[in-house]
Amino acid sequence: MVYKNIEGDYAHAVNTAWAMLALIYAGQFERDPIPLHRAAKELINMQLETGEFPQQEHVGSFNCAVFFNYPNYRNLFPIWALGEYRRRLRAKKSDGPM
Repeated sequence: MVYKNIEGDYAHAVNTAWAMLALIYAGQFERDPIPLHRAAKELINMQLETGEFPQQEHVGSFNCAVFFNYPNYRNLFPIWALGEYRRRLRAKKSDGPM
């Protein structure tokens, strides 16, 4: 399988949040937090005035034939990722310069 970007070249909130969580838990903040800052900015800019995130394309497939759509994913994962980002950012600031 070859990676193919979403048509229109825009970010997907759930996929961005999943990638952000993976980077956070892999220790990206300690190595280089810039990709996390960019991902957080992307998620924040996607957020609607209601506080929700837009409903985008389906986010899961099973056996390359069945697509899942869990409506709460669009809010759950971006909020989780931004919460972890904020928690790690605050922890890093309280530790002082490294």
